[in-house]
Amino acid sequence: MYDRLTPQEITNMEAARAMANAGLSRHQRIMVEVAAERDVTMDELLGPCRLRRIAWARQDAMLRLRREADLTPADIGRIFNRDRSTVMFGLDRAAKREAQR
Repeated sequence: MYDRLTPQEITNMEAARAMANAGLSRHQRIMVEVAAERDVTMDELLGPCRLRRIAWARQDAMLRLRREADLTPADIGRIFNRDRSTVMFGLDRAAKREAQR
């Protein structure tokens, strides 16, 4: 996995893992990891921006929260300040992208 990463990406991932060990909750750790992997800020991840690279990172974070933290769409919606139906749409889109990989 790491053989294809640039030094900057490795540094971002190491920073995300270091923060994960700094007392963050499970869902916060997942969000930090996704932000680092996708090269977006936490503000962008949580904000209203609809640029594709940010929206896809946000949807991927939603999917990981659903799977790894076992949060409901309503819980995820509260984290991202979005409606449950928006979260459901994002989960569907992220899962479809993942299936195509």
